[in-house]
Amino acid sequence: NAPLLNGPPVQSVHGPFTPALVCLSKALTPSQKDTAFDVTKFPDKTGKFSISTASATGDFSTQGAKDAAINALNEIGVQVIDNSPLYRQLVSFYYYKSKTLAVMRPHYTVSGAIVSLDFIPGASGQLFVAGIGGGYRQYRVLVKMDAHVTAFPMGNVVASASVQKQVVGDATKAGVSHIFGSQFVSFDLMSQRREALQYIETNMVSYTMFKLVAKMFKVHSCDHLLRGMASVKPAAK
Repeated sequence: NAPLLNGPPVQSVHGPFTPALVCLSKALTPSQKDTAFDVTKFPDKTGKFSISTASATGDFSTQGAKDAAINALNEIGVQVIDNSPLYRQLVSFYYYKSKTLAVMRPHYTVSGAIVSLDFIPGASGQLFVAGIGGGYRQYRVLVKMDAHVTAFPMGNVVASASVQKQVVGDATKAGVSHIFGSQFVSFDLMSQRREALQYIETNMVSYTMFKLVAKMFKVHSCDHLLRGMASVKPAAK
């Protein structure tokens, strides 16, 4: 077999808001940590798709926001219920068999969605003199996410959060297409950079879960860990 290329190693994911989640976990009382949160759907409602001839049609936004929410709540230390088909089957089984409900029942339900993904035109410019020069282009994507906590079984919303983030990228190019003496020389160089959209959305979920739990339990001793962070900012109200 041909040798495989070895890239960067596998590593645990620690986002910019992990310290805030750990701090909140330490700030909660044991009774608060016994609160059970049922995480339901967290879909992509942007309607934005990326057309690819290799993999057909795919969504721009992550489809794993629910899993990111479960991980963030688990990091905070509260009781987390995955509202999966298995959980719903177990609830139905005990209910129809008129048996004591052996599965954990939630106190609150967490749900939300990625609600917008707006592509914003950016500035660009280029200058070539006698076939020698370069250019620059900048672009942005505005991502917005809404989430709320609903009391179970009353159904009233007890906390909500709305966050947004601008994902930025740019491209720089330089090139030469010129005749030097009797020789024609042509070459182009380009560098493109962009924030990782799916990683950013995962961080947005972590930030949102922190805000919801802190707001519910009125814990603000960890808010200082969010100050000065440019990764995610609350949407203007």
